[in-house]
Amino acid sequence: MRIARRALKVVQWRARTVTKTEEGASVETYSPAIPFYAAVWQASGHVDALLYGERLAYTYHMEYDGPLPLEHNDGICLFVGPDKGPDYKITSINRDHHPQTFILERLTT
Repeated sequence: MRIARRALKVVQWRARTVTKTEEGASVETYSPAIPFYAAVWQASGHVDALLYGERLAYTYHMEYDGPLPLEHNDGICLFVGPDKGPDYKITSINRDHHPQTFILERLTT
């Protein structure tokens, strides 16, 4: 099934990398933003409410059909510009469907 063109929105992808400091602490950094088109909508409904509970207000669904290698915990800039850090992260990937479906959760600052 194809994604309707009117549903597409420009979002920014930022790949996550984890590095270790000299003291052994893990530090997350994100690559520069790469724009792409995806269908994004807020999680809603009875099933999503049962799954996410209080986090429902901070959860979005995203459908993407393209060549970028999106992975778990990568950053997605939905409501911030590409010069800022990501405001959402990928928490779930369903590669069984075409287009791929992702669950996004808001990053806490």
